[in-house]
Amino acid sequence: MDSPFGSLDVIYRRQIANIIPKLANQLVILVTKTQWRGEVAQEMQNCIGREYVLAYNSLSQIVKKM
Repeated sequence: MDSPFGSLDVIYRRQIANIIPKLANQLVILVTKTQWRGEVAQEMQNCIGREYVLAYNSLSQIVKKM
């Protein structure tokens, strides 16, 4: 699920964060740092099995390293 908390206010963010874990036994959620904060992190904290951070590396950075 990509960016489910995008432009929601606090009330809806909390409600969605509460419902999402009930949708499936396993779920991958992609969010930005600004979307994964406060009420979302609190509501989903006990439902997280593993958490990963994806780091963006542009092609120009890769070329410079070679």
